[in-house]
Amino acid sequence: MLTAPTYRSDGTDGVMAAGIGKKFNWVQRPSTWEYAQAWRNQRANMAAKFIEQNTIAVNAFASVQYNNTAGLVANAQQAAITRLKAEQKA
Repeated sequence: MLTAPTYRSDGTDGVMAAGIGKKFNWVQRPSTWEYAQAWRNQRANMAAKFIEQNTIAVNAFASVQYNNTAGLVANAQQAAITRLKAEQKA
């Protein structure tokens, strides 16, 4: 005699195969509001980190430009001094 499987009121057949379908409800999950707050905080931290890194990059490029200009001026001064000394000897 073949019979249809019987199901309990919770929709399961009462047979648990190797732990499949077990739910552990004792771990509290964050609420939607808590997820939103965490997301806002993460975005604020990301924005602050971006601004900090951008400031570091801008300062580095400004430093490179200043050092390049200072180097060019120093080279021009040295060339002028060398040229003047050569003219004095001649």
